[in-house]
Amino acid sequence: MADATSILSMIPSALPGWIGAGAAAGGGFGIIKWVFEYVGGRMDKRADRLDEDTRFVIDNLRAEVERLKDERVEDARRLDDAFARIDEMRRELDDCNRKHAEAEARVKHLEAMQQGYGDARQRVQTERAAEIVEIRKDRS
Repeated sequence: MADATSILSMIPSALPGWIGAGAAAGGGFGIIKWVFEYVGGRMDKRADRLDEDTRFVIDNLRAEVERLKDERVEDARRLDDAFARIDEMRRELDDCNRKHAEAEARVKHLEAMQQGYGDARQRVQTERAAEIVEIRKDRS
């Protein structure tokens, strides 16, 4: 038992040292933990800012894609309208060309008729002049 009493007698003298060592180890652990949490928290805040900036860029890109998609749809509609107008104008041009060809044919026909009338008028005037000359011969 002498051993047990000697151990028990050592406790009051060694206890403050062990308490100091435990407090130092716990405090050191607490400080190290605080440093890691502080650095980790700063890194989390930085990552959160990067995530927020990335979300902002992605949202803006999505909005731009939607705007461009709507613009493309509008451009496609306008292009379809333009093709429809071009088709309509081609039909009108074909109609105008047909009417122009008919008008040219009619003009040619009228010119031929007028030429024929001119020839007939000239023949009539020639015959009339011949008759007048004959009548004057008969009178003289």
